[in-house]
Amino acid sequence: MNTNILIAGVGGQGVNSLSIALQKACIKEGLYCKSSIFKGGAQKRGAIYSFIRIFSKKTAHIENFGGEIATGDLDVMLALEYNESIRYMKYYNADTRLIINRNEIAFFSKRYKENMLEVNPTEVLKKHYHKLTIADYSQESLDYFQHKKMSNFIMGIQAIRKGNLPIKETVFLEEFSKNISFSTEVLTKMKAYVLST
Repeated sequence: MNTNILIAGVGGQGVNSLSIALQKACIKEGLYCKSSIFKGGAQKRGAIYSFIRIFSKKTAHIENFGGEIATGDLDVMLALEYNESIRYMKYYNADTRLIINRNEIAFFSKRYKENMLEVNPTEVLKKHYHKLTIADYSQESLDYFQHKKMSNFIMGIQAIRKGNLPIKETVFLEEFSKNISFSTEVLTKMKAYVLST
């Protein structure tokens, strides 16, 4: 059994922290994983993405696998930014499970008032992929944690609950909370979120 995951977003959304927490959770669960993180350019809000390849056991054959995912081999996509879900479509296949944050961060065309062609990710994705979840996880984070910075945590939990990631919620919570220094109040809310149905 193996699971190929792509996490994508822009600088400041927590792609890196989510990726590290998932990798550590996999290791704690006795799984073997390989990963690659690609950080965007020097500009603020540059694109960032991470590949995680999870294997049920380590073998000599698996050890030679790289951290990158081949075109069309993606099992799970976690897009922390709405438009970033379109950028990586070459990795998708008919069975790719997509979890997309509806929150949109202004692209250059909106920030600098340039006339550039834009697409509606929902329309594009619904035409080709049936295992699609689009929700405003940033708003859920704002409502639950009083800021949008926890949308990566919420998306990780939701992916586990949907059966898309082979780890337990409690293990993910433990590793996620180690990655960043959280206040006692936020940690309490994270635990309560995991215990919620």
